[in-house]
Parts: sequence; structure tokens; C-alpha cells
Amino acid sequence: MNVSTMNHLYICRDRNAFLFISTAPEPLEFLHVHRKSSVLDIQKDSCESNHNITCKVGYPFLKTAEEISFKISFQFNASYLLENATIHVYATSDSEEPPETLSDNRGHVTIPIKYEVGLIFVSVFKEHHVIIAANDTIPIAINTTEQIGDEVTLHYRVEKGEHFPMPNLTLQILFPNVTAAKNTLLYLTALSHSQNTICQASYPVDPLKISTGKSFVVPKIKEPTKDTIMDCDTYSCASINCALVPSDIYQVNVSLRVWKPTIIKASIHSLTLVVKALLRSENSSLILRNDHQKLETMIKISKELPPGTVPLWVILLSIFAGLLILALLIFALWKAGFFKRPLKKKMEK
Repeated sequence: MNVSTMNHLYICRDRNAFLFISTAPEPLEFLHVHRKSSVLDIQKDSCESNHNITCKVGYPFLKTAEEISFKISFQFNASYLLENATIHVYATSDSEEPPETLSDNRGHVTIPIKYEVGLIFVSVFKEHHVIIAANDTIPIAINTTEQIGDEVTLHYRVEKGEHFPMPNLTLQILFPNVTAAKNTLLYLTALSHSQNTICQASYPVDPLKISTGKSFVVPKIKEPTKDTIMDCDTYSCASINCALVPSDIYQVNVSLRVWKPTIIKASIHSLTLVVKALLRSENSSLILRNDHQKLETMIKISKELPPGTVPLWVILLSIFAGLLILALLIFALWKAGFFKRPLKKKMEK
């Protein structure tokens, strides 16, 4: 912070002119006071600092319009967690001063304080790979959760940092549960968490009650999906919202099943589903680092091809490679002068 004091009127020969700098409350610790001056300046000040800073200025005198500036460095004291810190500056002198000029002898600066919480926010897996076998078929009815499809379990953990207390946190988990045609993609089968966490899901856990033995007749797929990537920025998603009461560690576990009938009927051979977890602090003074605010998990699903089936991209690539080789061969013959040879009849003559 830069602080300046200036004599606006007559030459000041007062040896008792002081500049006082203090903070209220006490979240700041002064580190260094450096006077900003040129090489030709005469030293006219001396400073002492503890909690406050006192600088004696104007010795032996301060000329009219002469200004003395200081650069003050300080650091925040982590023992005080305050929303704002105020720095007060007072200039005093034993010299007589007109009342109308006393108002500019003091000032203050209020600094908003934000504390970056050094917590840890991690997910056990960043990618899950699911393979649908070529001989998999769509059952008429689903009687167990295993018949739905492969299970994907997401584990999220939040741990307290070293220096600052843990604020109230909100964890939101978003996952694409249906396609644009409302065909099921991911089916929520289980949700568990630590005792200091309260979670609610917009999408019920096992809404079809398949885990209880209830049979579910698989409906006809309306429109086979053609998209290769589905995320919550462009598609509607189900959400799980968790309130994290201040503690040292939190754990949230989410179990999903890939809805196999939708994948089998899809007109694509691979699909990536993006699950997003968002962590937010409810305390405006205790903030999170950018890389601790969002985690993404990729669920990569691929279908095996039936024996003897050649993918379309392989066929197209082969055609392109053949045309490229043919073009190179024609170019080589042209450079060799093959197409400039005389006709056979002219050669006989």
C-alpha cells in the first residue's frame, strides 16, 4: 500500500510532525516500511513499527507542496478470519493549522478479505470403461439390477485443509440419465454418504424397485441415439445435491447402471457420458481454488462388433487410401515421362 503526506501551506519547521498508521481489527501484520524517494532527496523521516506504524516526518522542515511517500508491506494473520480489514492513517503536528484543512489529515482504506481454503476434493476414478458384448440381447423383462447393465460406482471425497476452518459446503453431482427421446441411459441404484453429509436426489434411487424383485417389462426404444458424447451442458441431467456440515472429511458414493437396451439399439458403436461434480462454499469469505470446484468423470461405452462385420470407418479409410496410392502412382508415371512417349505407329515408321 502507498501512503503519502504533503505540506499544502507554509514551510513546516515542526520537529513533532508524525504519521500514524494502524489497522482495525488486527488481521494484518506489518512487514516492511519503505520510503519512496529519489537519489537527491534528503532523508526527512524515520519510522517505528509494532502493531501500528509511527513515522516522524518533516525533519528539519517540510517545504510548501513537498510530499513524502511510503510503501507499506503487510501480511494477513490467519488467526483472525474477518470479512474486511481497515487501515487508518493520521497525520498530526504541533504547528497551528486552520480548521478548514484538518479534514484531510486522516483517511482510511477498507480491504475485503478472502481466504482460500486449502481443502482436497478428489474422485477415485476419472474414467470408467464399459463394453457391450456383440451377442448381448435386449431382455423382455428385467428382474434384477444385474440385467440392467454394467455397474459404475463413483466415489467423491472432500478433506479439510491445514490452515483454515472448513466452511459449509454444497456438493452437486450431475449425470445424464435419459436421451433426448427419453430413453434411459444411467439408472441410479445406490447412494451412500458419511454421517456429516445430507443428500437428496432429483432422480429417485431405484425408482422401478428392481432391487426388491419387482419385474420391469422393457419398453420399445423410441428413437435410437446418434450422439457420441452426452454431458450436462447440452442435455438434461439428474442431480444429487448434498449439504456438507463442517467436518474434517466427507465421503459420497454413487452407484449407476448403464441401461443396456438403449446402448444396444443405438446407431453408434461408442458413447461417452460425462458425470460432473460441483463443489461450492456457502461462506463468501472462505473460497475454493478453481481446480477444487469441479470434477468430471467419463463413462466410455463401446459395443463389440459381430464376427465378420467390418466397421464403416474402416471401409471408408480403405477407399481413401486406395485412391491416394493410385494418385501417387499416376503422378510418378507422369514425372517419369510415361505419358509423353510417342505412339506405337510413329515408332514403327
